[in-house]
Amino acid sequence: KDAIYNDVCIYTDKNIKIIGNNATLIGYDRLNSSDVAEKVRNQTSDGGYAVVYYAVLYTLNNTQVVISDLNIISRYPGYNPTQVTANTEEYKTAGIYCDASTNLTITGCDIEGASFGLFIQYSGDSVITNNNIHDQYTNGMINFGSPRNIIANNTITNVVNHGIDVRHGTGPNVIVFNNTINGAKEGIYLMHSKGHKVYNNTVLNAKIASITAYGSGNEYIFNINGNQSLFLM
Repeated sequence: KDAIYNDVCIYTDKNIKIIGNNATLIGYDRLNSSDVAEKVRNQTSDGGYAVVYYAVLYTLNNTQVVISDLNIISRYPGYNPTQVTANTEEYKTAGIYCDASTNLTITGCDIEGASFGLFIQYSGDSVITNNNIHDQYTNGMINFGSPRNIIANNTITNVVNHGIDVRHGTGPNVIVFNNTINGAKEGIYLMHSKGHKVYNNTVLNAKIASITAYGSGNEYIFNINGNQSLFLM
Protein backbone atom coordinates (compact mmCIF):
# COMPACT_ATOMS: atom_id res chain seq x y z
CA LYS A 1 0.00 0.00 0.00
CA ASP A 2 1.22 3.52 -0.95
CA ALA A 3 4.52 2.13 -2.26
CA ILE A 4 6.52 4.07 -4.88
CA TYR A 5 8.45 2.35 -7.68
CA ASN A 6 10.79 4.20 -10.05
CA ASP A 7 11.94 3.43 -13.60
CA VAL A 8 9.03 1.11 -14.30
CA CYS A 9 8.17 -0.54 -17.62
CA ILE A 10 6.23 -3.75 -17.01
CA TYR A 11 3.72 -5.89 -18.87
CA THR A 12 1.24 -8.67 -18.30
CA ASP A 13 -0.05 -11.17 -20.83
CA LYS A 14 -1.71 -13.27 -18.14
CA ASN A 15 -5.29 -13.12 -16.92
CA ILE A 16 -4.59 -11.48 -13.57
CA LYS A 17 -5.79 -8.72 -11.27
CA ILE A 18 -3.44 -5.83 -10.52
CA ILE A 19 -4.73 -4.13 -7.38
CA GLY A 20 -2.46 -1.21 -6.66
CA ASN A 21 -3.57 -0.15 -3.17
CA ASN A 22 -2.52 3.39 -4.13
CA ALA A 23 0.96 2.37 -5.25
CA THR A 24 2.78 4.70 -7.65
CA LEU A 25 4.56 3.44 -10.78
CA ILE A 26 6.95 6.03 -12.23
CA GLY A 27 8.20 5.40 -15.74
CA TYR A 28 11.57 6.12 -17.31
CA ASP A 29 12.53 9.67 -18.27
CA ARG A 30 14.03 8.53 -21.57
CA LEU A 31 13.01 6.70 -24.74
CA ASN A 32 15.20 3.61 -24.98
CA SER A 33 13.91 0.34 -26.40
CA SER A 34 16.21 -1.60 -24.09
CA ASP A 35 13.96 -0.51 -21.19
CA VAL A 36 11.04 -2.39 -22.77
CA ALA A 37 10.74 -6.15 -22.30
CA GLU A 38 11.88 -8.11 -25.36
CA LYS A 39 8.55 -9.94 -25.62
CA VAL A 40 6.75 -6.61 -25.87
CA ARG A 41 8.96 -5.06 -28.55
CA ASN A 42 10.12 -8.11 -30.56
CA GLN A 43 8.41 -8.89 -33.84
CA THR A 44 5.75 -11.61 -33.89
CA SER A 45 8.06 -13.78 -35.97
CA ASP A 46 10.42 -13.73 -32.99
CA GLY A 47 7.72 -14.55 -30.44
CA GLY A 48 6.98 -10.95 -29.46
CA TYR A 49 3.99 -8.59 -29.61
CA ALA A 50 5.63 -6.00 -31.89
CA VAL A 51 4.47 -3.02 -29.82
CA VAL A 52 6.05 0.23 -30.94
CA TYR A 53 4.70 2.35 -28.08
CA TYR A 54 6.56 3.06 -24.85
CA ALA A 55 4.39 2.64 -21.75
CA VAL A 56 4.70 2.34 -18.00
CA LEU A 57 2.26 -0.60 -17.91
CA TYR A 58 1.19 -2.90 -20.76
CA THR A 59 -1.64 -5.42 -20.81
CA LEU A 60 -1.42 -7.62 -23.93
CA ASN A 61 -3.29 -10.57 -25.39
CA ASN A 62 -5.34 -11.47 -22.35
CA THR A 63 -8.85 -11.41 -20.93
CA GLN A 64 -10.58 -10.31 -17.73
CA VAL A 65 -7.55 -8.40 -16.46
CA VAL A 66 -8.31 -5.88 -13.72
CA ILE A 67 -6.11 -2.82 -13.16
CA SER A 68 -7.18 -0.70 -10.21
CA ASP A 69 -6.02 1.85 -7.67
CA LEU A 70 -2.67 2.65 -9.28
CA ASN A 71 -0.92 5.96 -9.76
CA ILE A 72 0.88 5.99 -13.10
CA ILE A 73 3.40 8.73 -13.79
CA SER A 74 4.98 8.84 -17.23
CA ARG A 75 8.23 10.79 -17.34
CA TYR A 76 8.94 10.20 -21.03
CA PRO A 77 10.19 13.43 -22.56
CA GLY A 78 7.49 15.72 -23.88
CA TYR A 79 7.37 17.24 -27.32
CA ASN A 80 6.39 20.36 -29.18
CA PRO A 81 2.91 19.56 -30.54
CA THR A 82 3.52 21.86 -33.53
CA GLN A 83 6.39 19.66 -34.71
CA VAL A 84 5.64 16.11 -33.63
CA THR A 85 4.36 13.54 -36.14
CA ALA A 86 2.95 10.05 -35.74
CA ASN A 87 6.35 8.69 -36.74
CA THR A 88 8.35 10.34 -33.96
CA GLU A 89 9.25 8.43 -30.83
CA GLU A 90 7.93 11.16 -28.52
CA TYR A 91 4.43 10.65 -29.93
CA LYS A 92 4.43 6.90 -29.18
CA THR A 93 4.17 7.02 -25.38
CA ALA A 94 1.39 6.00 -22.99
CA GLY A 95 0.73 5.59 -19.31
CA ILE A 96 -1.20 2.32 -19.78
CA TYR A 97 -1.21 0.52 -23.14
CA CYS A 98 -3.75 -2.26 -23.87
CA ASP A 99 -3.76 -4.40 -27.01
CA ALA A 100 -5.51 -7.55 -28.26
CA SER A 101 -7.40 -8.10 -25.01
CA THR A 102 -11.04 -8.45 -23.94
CA ASN A 103 -13.14 -7.82 -20.85
CA LEU A 104 -10.61 -5.50 -19.24
CA THR A 105 -11.46 -3.42 -16.20
CA ILE A 106 -9.41 -0.28 -15.55
CA THR A 107 -10.70 1.65 -12.59
CA GLY A 108 -9.63 4.05 -9.89
CA CYS A 109 -6.26 4.93 -11.46
CA ASP A 110 -4.50 8.28 -11.67
CA ILE A 111 -2.57 8.60 -14.94
CA GLU A 112 -0.24 11.54 -15.51
CA GLY A 113 1.84 12.50 -18.52
CA ALA A 114 2.83 10.79 -21.79
CA SER A 115 1.34 11.36 -25.22
CA PHE A 116 -1.68 9.19 -24.37
CA GLY A 117 -2.80 8.56 -20.80
CA LEU A 118 -4.67 5.39 -21.71
CA PHE A 119 -4.26 3.70 -25.10
CA ILE A 120 -6.81 0.92 -25.72
CA GLN A 121 -6.40 -0.94 -29.01
CA TYR A 122 -8.43 -3.94 -30.24
CA SER A 123 -9.60 -4.60 -26.68
CA GLY A 124 -13.38 -4.73 -26.66
CA ASP A 125 -16.05 -5.49 -24.06
CA SER A 126 -14.05 -3.58 -21.47
CA VAL A 127 -14.97 -1.16 -18.68
CA ILE A 128 -13.00 2.05 -18.07
CA THR A 129 -14.34 3.89 -15.03
CA ASN A 130 -13.47 6.33 -12.26
CA ASN A 131 -10.00 7.20 -13.50
CA ASN A 132 -8.26 10.57 -13.23
CA ILE A 133 -6.24 11.22 -16.40
CA HIS A 134 -4.31 14.45 -16.85
CA ASP A 135 -1.47 16.36 -18.50
CA GLN A 136 -1.17 14.45 -21.77
CA TYR A 137 0.52 15.80 -24.90
CA THR A 138 -2.07 14.28 -27.27
CA ASN A 139 -5.17 12.52 -25.88
CA GLY A 140 -6.31 11.61 -22.42
CA MET A 141 -7.75 8.33 -23.65
CA ILE A 142 -7.97 6.67 -27.06
CA ASN A 143 -10.33 3.75 -27.77
CA PHE A 144 -9.06 2.34 -31.08
CA GLY A 145 -10.93 -0.51 -32.79
CA SER A 146 -12.39 -1.66 -29.46
CA PRO A 147 -16.17 -2.30 -29.62
CA ARG A 148 -18.77 -2.36 -26.84
CA ASN A 149 -16.57 -0.64 -24.27
CA ILE A 150 -18.04 1.37 -21.41
CA ILE A 151 -16.21 4.61 -20.61
CA ALA A 152 -17.79 6.25 -17.59
CA ASN A 153 -17.16 8.54 -14.61
CA ASN A 154 -13.63 9.47 -15.67
CA THR A 155 -12.08 12.91 -15.15
CA ILE A 156 -9.73 14.15 -17.87
CA THR A 157 -7.92 17.47 -17.61
CA ASN A 158 -5.22 19.44 -19.41
CA VAL A 159 -4.75 17.46 -22.62
CA VAL A 160 -3.57 18.97 -25.89
CA ASN A 161 -5.99 17.39 -28.37
CA HIS A 162 -8.86 15.07 -27.39
CA GLY A 163 -10.14 14.15 -23.97
CA ILE A 164 -11.77 10.86 -25.07
CA ASP A 165 -11.10 9.61 -28.59
CA VAL A 166 -13.21 6.74 -30.04
CA ARG A 167 -12.15 5.77 -33.54
CA HIS A 168 -11.34 3.48 -36.47
CA GLY A 169 -13.65 0.52 -36.80
CA THR A 170 -14.81 0.79 -33.23
CA GLY A 171 -18.39 -0.22 -32.79
CA PRO A 172 -21.07 -0.54 -32.47
CA ASN A 173 -22.15 0.50 -29.04
CA VAL A 174 -19.30 2.13 -27.19
CA ILE A 175 -20.98 3.96 -24.33
CA VAL A 176 -19.42 7.22 -23.09
CA PHE A 177 -21.25 8.77 -20.15
CA ASN A 178 -20.82 10.80 -16.96
CA ASN A 179 -17.25 11.84 -17.82
CA THR A 180 -15.81 15.27 -17.05
CA ILE A 181 -13.32 16.78 -19.49
CA ASN A 182 -11.68 20.12 -18.84
CA GLY A 183 -9.16 21.77 -21.14
CA ALA A 184 -8.90 19.97 -24.51
CA LYS A 185 -9.25 21.11 -28.09
CA GLU A 186 -12.13 18.66 -28.49
CA GLY A 187 -13.68 17.02 -25.46
CA ILE A 188 -15.02 13.83 -27.08
CA TYR A 189 -13.94 12.80 -30.57
CA LEU A 190 -15.80 10.15 -32.59
CA MET A 191 -14.02 9.17 -35.80
CA HIS A 192 -14.67 6.57 -38.54
CA SER A 193 -16.95 4.49 -36.32
CA LYS A 194 -20.66 4.31 -35.58
CA GLY A 195 -23.50 3.40 -33.26
CA HIS A 196 -22.15 4.92 -30.03
CA LYS A 197 -24.07 6.42 -27.13
CA VAL A 198 -22.59 9.62 -25.68
CA TYR A 199 -24.56 11.28 -22.88
CA ASN A 200 -24.44 13.12 -19.53
CA ASN A 201 -20.85 14.23 -20.08
CA THR A 202 -19.47 17.56 -18.88
CA VAL A 203 -17.02 19.32 -21.20
CA LEU A 204 -15.40 22.56 -20.06
CA ASN A 205 -13.02 24.95 -21.82
CA ALA A 206 -13.03 23.09 -25.14
CA LYS A 207 -11.14 25.13 -27.72
CA ILE A 208 -12.88 23.71 -30.82
CA ALA A 209 -15.91 21.62 -29.79
CA SER A 210 -17.38 19.72 -26.88
CA ILE A 211 -17.99 16.74 -29.19
CA THR A 212 -16.72 16.16 -32.72
CA ALA A 213 -18.14 13.42 -34.97
CA TYR A 214 -15.86 12.95 -37.99
CA GLY A 215 -16.78 10.34 -40.59
CA SER A 216 -19.08 8.60 -38.12
CA GLY A 217 -22.81 7.90 -38.11
CA ASN A 218 -25.79 6.59 -36.18
CA GLU A 219 -24.55 8.26 -33.03
CA TYR A 220 -26.76 9.01 -30.02
CA ILE A 221 -25.48 12.23 -28.43
CA PHE A 222 -27.43 14.07 -25.73
CA ASN A 223 -27.17 15.91 -22.41
CA ILE A 224 -23.85 17.69 -22.90
CA ASN A 225 -23.03 19.92 -19.95
CA GLY A 226 -20.63 22.85 -19.94
CA ASN A 227 -19.46 24.18 -23.32
CA GLN A 228 -22.26 22.91 -25.52
CA SER A 229 -20.87 22.74 -29.05
CA LEU A 230 -21.14 19.89 -31.52
CA PHE A 231 -19.01 19.66 -34.66
CA LEU A 232 -20.14 17.22 -37.37
CA MET A 233 -18.03 16.40 -40.43
